[in-house]
Amino acid sequence: MFGNNGDVDGARAIRDSLKVNNTLQYLDLGYNRLREKGCKAITEGFTSNKDSALKSIAIRYNFINDDGIKDFFDKAIFKGKKIEQAFIMQNYLHEHVTHDLY
Repeated sequence: MFGNNGDVDGARAIRDSLKVNNTLQYLDLGYNRLREKGCKAITEGFTSNKDSALKSIAIRYNFINDDGIKDFFDKAIFKGKKIEQAFIMQNYLHEHVTHDLY
């Protein structure tokens, strides 16, 4: 899914797939246009699937703001503990948010 100009509508379609997919382990959505709403949709998809096998995700270069990344970390890493590797560089993150996530 890397570099496909995917936007929030595409993210919503992927969300629906992730809700039922139990085999996908790595998803690269880099170089798209997911933004905050798209990131939240993707996060909702795999976190709502209790049998999700997804362990690694790349959402770099997607114009995702602080709120989208915080939501992702809260649900997928801190609370859900589903994701082991996340590639998030080159989004719209402020330095203080980045510092808080470490």
